[in-house]
Amino acid sequence: MGREDHYYQNTIPEILPHMNITPIKIERVEIKPREEFCTWIMEAMRRNKEKMTDGDILIITSKIMSYFEDRVVDLSSVHPSIESKAIAQRMNAKEELIQLAMDEADEIVAETPWVLLTKKNGIYCANAGVDTSNVPKGYAVLWPKNSFVSAQKIRDELMKLSQLKKLAVIISDSNCQPGRSGTTAVAIGYSGIKGCKDLRGDEDLFGNQLRYSSLNIVDSLATAANLVMGESTECSPLAIIREYDWIQEEGSKNGEMLISPSEDMYPLV
Repeated sequence: MGREDHYYQNTIPEILPHMNITPIKIERVEIKPREEFCTWIMEAMRRNKEKMTDGDILIITSKIMSYFEDRVVDLSSVHPSIESKAIAQRMNAKEELIQLAMDEADEIVAETPWVLLTKKNGIYCANAGVDTSNVPKGYAVLWPKNSFVSAQKIRDELMKLSQLKKLAVIISDSNCQPGRSGTTAVAIGYSGIKGCKDLRGDEDLFGNQLRYSSLNIVDSLATAANLVMGESTECSPLAIIREYDWIQEEGSKNGEMLISPSEDMYPLV
């Protein structure tokens, strides 16, 4: 055994941190549900023989949130502009989808052979979150209007309904990373939990001081939940994360996770 192996052996904690992730299965939801969202969540939990407990982190897909916020669009009601028609023709894409993406985007970064690379709420994403998967044919689903406000309202109501003192809510969406195959997930809104842990100034195993490192907590949790929630026919738009050591924090804001182009490790110029 070399010196480095010996070093690692002596610094591994006796109990490693772990967590448990439980997907919540549902029946298919109609485009405009009649139920109040938190009541629907509680009923979905009951059918899965689960209930909210102190310390839970509830992951909610943006798509189911959008269903309840009436953010599903009939494509026949969309009227593409001359510009969106030209872009769609170059991309061999649906004109209506391109128009919606242009309407929803804060910034259009680039055209690709498949999607518009856009920036929305500080997040680089495809088509500004406009999607046609897991939605009836002829429709598209948009991101919730304000995911941070939605997460806060859901958390407040669920804490009241379940008489909880500690709860976090994360609204997630699938996301693709440049140069990597497949999807992970990104937290487009959250409440009750700090989004990022700053590690700058800490020391690593060898005493080196960390200068740039920080841990993206909410995207990591969203991605972990995405593994059990699935992407196609799983019907699990909710998941509960338990046994993860997290610190409750009030007043979550989108700006916490945003960085300026000068701070970005991969600036787009």
